[in-house]
Amino acid sequence: MARKKRFVEQVKIYLNKALNGLNRLFLPTQQHRGLAWFMIKLQRQLRTLDEFKSTGGLASDEVSPAFAQLRLDVEHFKAQALSFTLLTDNVDLTLVKQRETALSPLSETSRDLVKSVDHIDKQIANLTQQAVEQLKEQVKSFEQALQALVDESKQTAEPGRLALLAEQEKELKEQIKQCNQLRSSLQRNRKPIEQWRKHAVEQLKEMRYFYKQAHWLLSRFPDGKLADVQGLVKLVDIKYIEAADWSLTPGRYVGVAPEEVDEDFDFEEALRDIHIELKGLNEEAVVLAAQIAANFEELGI
Repeated sequence: MARKKRFVEQVKIYLNKALNGLNRLFLPTQQHRGLAWFMIKLQRQLRTLDEFKSTGGLASDEVSPAFAQLRLDVEHFKAQALSFTLLTDNVDLTLVKQRETALSPLSETSRDLVKSVDHIDKQIANLTQQAVEQLKEQVKSFEQALQALVDESKQTAEPGRLALLAEQEKELKEQIKQCNQLRSSLQRNRKPIEQWRKHAVEQLKEMRYFYKQAHWLLSRFPDGKLADVQGLVKLVDIKYIEAADWSLTPGRYVGVAPEEVDEDFDFEEALRDIHIELKGLNEEAVVLAAQIAANFEELGI
C-alpha cells in the first residue's frame, strides 16, 4: 500500500511539473512566458518586413499565413492549458490516470508547436537576411546616384539646375536614411526573436518531457505496483534464481527491452528544414559570389 502511494505521488509530481511548464508559457512575466513573447517579437519583425515590402522589397506573403495559423494554434493551446489545475495531495491512481489521459493531447500539441515555431523562425530569418542584403544594395545604388549628383553640381552654375540637383540630393539622402533605419530594425529584431524562441522551445519540451515520464510509469505499471516489464523488471522467487544457477545478472531475467521509436522525430519536417536552410545558403552564396566578383573588378583582375 505504501509503495503504491509513493508511486501515485511520483506520477502526480511529474504531471504537476508538466502543467507548471504549460503555465510558464503564458505567465505575465518577462522571465517566463517564452511562447507569448516569441509571438510578439515575431509579429514585430513581420511588420518591419511588410514595411520593406511596401518600398518595393521582397514579399513576406509566404510567411504571413503560416504566422496566422501558428497564432490560432497557440491561442487554442493556451485555452486548453489554462483550463487545468494542479493535482492536490489527496489523489489516487484513478485520478492521476485520468489527468495523464487528459494531458495527452496537449503533449502532442506541444511537440507540434516546437516544430512550427522552429520552422517559421527559420523562414523569417531567411527573409530577414534577404531583406538586409537588398537594403545594402539599395543604399549602395543610392549613394552612387548621390555622388553623381554631387559631381554634376560642381560642374554647373545654372541656378535652376542647381536647385533641382539640391532637391534630388535631399531626396536621395532621405532614402538612404530610411533604408539604413529599416536595415537596423531588421537586424536588431533578430536577437530577441532568437532569445524567446529558445525559451519557448525549452518550455514546450519541458512540458512534454515531464508528461512522458508520467506516461512511462503508468504504461508499464498500470496498477501502481511492480510488474514484469521486458528489459526492465522481472519478479522472481528464490527457486527461480536457483534454477538459473544463482546468477544475479539482470539481463538473464529481464531480457532485452524492445527498441522504442522516437515519436518526436518528424522526417518530413527535417527535410523541410534542410530545404529552407539550403535555400538560404544558396542565396547567401550568390551574394558572396557577386561581392567577390566586384572586388576582383575593383582590383583590375
